[in-house]
Amino acid sequence: MIAAAEHDQEARDRDRFTRRLEAFSDIVFGFALAQCAFALDVPKSLDRLTEWHGLPYFAVTFVLIAMFWFMHYRVFHYAFAARRLDVVLNFALLATVALLPYALRLYITFNDSVPGSLAYAATLGSAFTFIGVLEWRGLREPPRPMTPKAEQMMRRAAWRHGVAGIVFLLSIPMIAYFGLYARVFWALIGIALALGRVVERRRSLGVGTPAPVAES
Repeated sequence: MIAAAEHDQEARDRDRFTRRLEAFSDIVFGFALAQCAFALDVPKSLDRLTEWHGLPYFAVTFVLIAMFWFMHYRVFHYAFAARRLDVVLNFALLATVALLPYALRLYITFNDSVPGSLAYAATLGSAFTFIGVLEWRGLREPPRPMTPKAEQMMRRAAWRHGVAGIVFLLSIPMIAYFGLYARVFWALIGIALALGRVVERRRSLGVGTPAPVAES
C-alpha cells in the first residue's frame, strides 16, 4: 500500500515537472519570436521604406520557429517522458531555437560568406537533430500507450527530422571545404524526404493501411 502511494506521488511529481518544463519551453519560443521583431531595423527616413529588407528575414524566422514549436508540442503531447537525458535534449533544443534568429540574420546579412552559411547550417542541423532524437526516444519508451495512428505519425516525424538534421550537419564540412557552392547539398533534404514519402505510401498500400492524415 505504501509502495503504491509512493509510486502515485512520484507520477504526480513527474507530471507536474513535465508541465512546468513545457510552460518554460513555450516562454523560450515566445522570446525567440520577440527577438525577430527586435532585430528589425527602423529605416532612417520614410523614403527608405521601400528599401527595407527586414520583413523577409522576419517572415522566414517566424515560420521556422513556429514550425519547431509545433514539433515540440507534438513531442510533449505524445511521447515526452521527463527522463534526465530527455530533459537535457529539450534544453539543448531550446538553446538552438533561441539562437535561430541570430543565425538566420547572419546568413542573410552575410549571404556571400562561408561563416554565415556555417552558422545557419549548424543551428538548423542541431535543432532538427535534437527534435528527431526526442521523437525517437519517445517512441522507444513512451510515457503512456500511443494509438497506432499517433505512433505512425511520430515515427515518420522522427525520420524526417533526423534526415534534415543530418544533412544540415553534414553540409558544414562540405561548405567549409568547397565553399558556398556546397550549399546545394541542402537540396538533398527535400529529395530525401520526398523519396521517403513515396516509400511510406507504398508500404501503407501494401499492408492495406489507410493513407496518413496531413502532417506538418
